[in-house]
Amino acid sequence: MKRRISILFLLVAMLAPSAVVLAYNPAAGSSDLIWRRKPNRRTGLYTVGNSSVRNGLTLSVNGLYYYGDNDARGIALSDGFKSNNLSISGSLAFAYVMPQSRISNWRFSLNVGKLRGDNSDIRPTNYRKFSSWFGEIAAGIEVYPIRKAGFYIYAGIGVNLGNRKYEFVRGGKQFANTVTVAKGEHFTFAPVIPIEIGYDFRITKSWGLRLSLSAHQAVVDAPHVNMDGYPMSPSEDAGGIGFGRGGGNKWADGYFQIGLSVSYNWHNCEKCRLYED
Repeated sequence: MKRRISILFLLVAMLAPSAVVLAYNPAAGSSDLIWRRKPNRRTGLYTVGNSSVRNGLTLSVNGLYYYGDNDARGIALSDGFKSNNLSISGSLAFAYVMPQSRISNWRFSLNVGKLRGDNSDIRPTNYRKFSSWFGEIAAGIEVYPIRKAGFYIYAGIGVNLGNRKYEFVRGGKQFANTVTVAKGEHFTFAPVIPIEIGYDFRITKSWGLRLSLSAHQAVVDAPHVNMDGYPMSPSEDAGGIGFGRGGGNKWADGYFQIGLSVSYNWHNCEKCRLYED
């Protein structure tokens, strides 16, 4: 009899936890509530390899340095650093986590500011200068190649639009001491390729700072498709003068940019897990 009681007690002890689990009936919709609280509910059931890969908005203040047709031979910095080529801009970017990727974001951006270039202090009788308020839209991919680090690489494609005011003066002994001036103003656009490296510093779970360095390279330099008002061929407003206002390299127009940004992020995928009813 004691043996039977012992076996029965052992069976009860083994089956009791299972009975408790089966008897528990959570309130309707509780699994949905758990899922709604997960940070990545809208971007899919996946994880990422770097906590910096997340959706977010970034607001930046940038310092710009133009290079291009007013450099000797069209080569950036060939005349040395020119403070006349410095300007500023502000930009807004939106990053969206790429589905099926653990290390990258889509990025869409708008950059608005002023570009300028002026070599008149170096060549007072044979110079080129311009100024332009511009807007640039671009889209590309951010990649975070180092796990658990905020370092990233970005590349994209975009278009730069602006109202270019330019002034070209050709003179000096090589032109028999004659001075020819071409002035004008054009609204032009230029396809650009932005390439950037940077680092994200997390301050809180959602807020962060970013330092970045980039080059924005125009790939066309034509009469109405250029970044600085100096096409490689004569312009119709140059008074019939038979010279091109551009420099020696039609691929040279562009600008360097250094930026300091504040970012707000959400939907950190790294904590995302699969929940079932």
